[in-house]
Amino acid sequence: MKNTDFEQLNEKVVKLLRPSQSIVSLKYISKEEDLKNYGEVRWYPGSGTVCQLLSFPAYFDGLFGMKRENFSLHCGGSNGLQTRTEDWYEGVCLGNQPNKWHGKMEDAKKHMDAMKIDLPEDTLFAMLTAPLKAGYIEDPDVISLALLPAAAFHLLAGLLDHDYEPIQFPFRGESTCADTWNHTYKTGKPGLSLGCRGDRSTGGLHGHEVRVTMTLKDLLKAVDGMERIEKDGIHYPYYPMGDMLSF
Repeated sequence: MKNTDFEQLNEKVVKLLRPSQSIVSLKYISKEEDLKNYGEVRWYPGSGTVCQLLSFPAYFDGLFGMKRENFSLHCGGSNGLQTRTEDWYEGVCLGNQPNKWHGKMEDAKKHMDAMKIDLPEDTLFAMLTAPLKAGYIEDPDVISLALLPAAAFHLLAGLLDHDYEPIQFPFRGESTCADTWNHTYKTGKPGLSLGCRGDRSTGGLHGHEVRVTMTLKDLLKAVDGMERIEKDGIHYPYYPMGDMLSF
């Protein structure tokens, strides 16, 4: 969204939800020439994961990027940054038999089949991430937040404050990417993950956190909702003894 004051938006979210990590903006890059719309990118030099790419701006300032050559078949294929081959569709990329996540290859294939609906086209050139507050990405496709479960609840409750519509979240096992940022990118709907192994081992997601993704439009709507909820006396973090003090 043009003319968004990202620093002010970030301050509001931090005040409302008290996250321990910086809020992250994510951009899918289809063609190399699209990079001219962005500033200097700190390109990761080796093999990595999208979870890892999300972790950099969560802890450091900068505009970070990875290209197709940075990814394995599993991670790249699951994020549109590698061509999805027969090995990807058959689940072989999840690990040789016996499979790392499934004892039977037929279950591994079902796993990949379940993810397909929420994956971007497998022709992306690169992916960029940056701290939301910096405004390096003025047109983010997805906003990612690492939050305590209660904070995630408060954020999503704010989103539902007006124009109510119940939210449903998929769970497909070891694939935070499909359940969160790619789900949001493909559908425009919020994503929620309990945090897969990859996200916790390379994505910097703490053991007590969950990952929530949404569009910038929904984040702005959720902030409006949380601010209105606060006016009715419901603040985060929630007081553990129930109602607010009456004196």
